[in-house]
This record gives sequence, C-alpha cells and structure tokens, in this order.
Amino acid sequence: MMSTMWTSKSFHKDDVDLCLQQLACAVISDTVAIGNDGILKDPFGFLSRYGWTPRFLQHYVRNQGVLCMAESLRRITSLPAARFGLPKRGVLKRDNFADICVFDPESIANKATARHPCRYATGVAYVLVNGRLAMRHGKRTSVNAGQVLRDFLC
Repeated sequence: MMSTMWTSKSFHKDDVDLCLQQLACAVISDTVAIGNDGILKDPFGFLSRYGWTPRFLQHYVRNQGVLCMAESLRRITSLPAARFGLPKRGVLKRDNFADICVFDPESIANKATARHPCRYATGVAYVLVNGRLAMRHGKRTSVNAGQVLRDFLC
C-alpha cells in the first residue's frame, strides 16, 4: 500500500502523530535546496529547504518521542529510497552509494528561519554524498558530488 502525506503547520498534531505511527509512512520533502552561495543560489527560500530533516529529528524524535531514532532514520532513508525505486540508495551496504550523515542526536537542530532559510543545522559533523565529504567538522567543503536522480523516477 502506498500512502502520501503532506504536512505543514496547518495539520493537527494528533493527525501527524497518527501518520507517523504507521510503519508505511515515509518522511520526505519535495523542497529544493540548490545552493547556499554561487550561481545556483536560490533567492527564494522555504523554511524546509535546509531545515526539514533536523527539525524532524529534533521535534518528533528527540523532543516528542513520537519515533525512536532508528525508526526515524528508516523513514527518511531506506523507506523512501525503496518506494521510489532508487537502487543502491538508502541503506549502508557494500557497493551502494555512500550517502552518509554523521550527527549528534542530542544537539541536532534546525537553524533555518524565514529570513535565513539556508542556514545549516547544528549538530551535523560530517556529510558524505556519493562517498565524498561534502561537510567536514560541521563546515561545508567545496565537494559537489551529488547526482541527478530524475532518470530513476521517470
């Protein structure tokens, strides 16, 4: 069974909690976070651009306890990857793409605001995209190893 959930602050907390209690509920965003600087910097921002994942982990996992950390990570990695049919993504496994985020569960927090939607989260130490360090010691590197996935989704 495939389910879709669109959530915002207009939804009632109990409804969101009920959705999150369903094992088939993947947690994803359709937000575009192209760049924080340079020619791909997007002058129009949404609060969820850089902040939806840390906000989810901060609010629903750490503060509210709606999901445990392991289950929340499944909801934002392997479950959506499997649902969208993205091979070799979403699971740490030999020969898979190494998309990895190393963070402190106690300090991860969304820092994006309406005025500054491209602020990086706190508590994130390292990010690897396709096995290459895109963030080191909480600072963005010059590495841009992302891959367009549209061919998989057509």
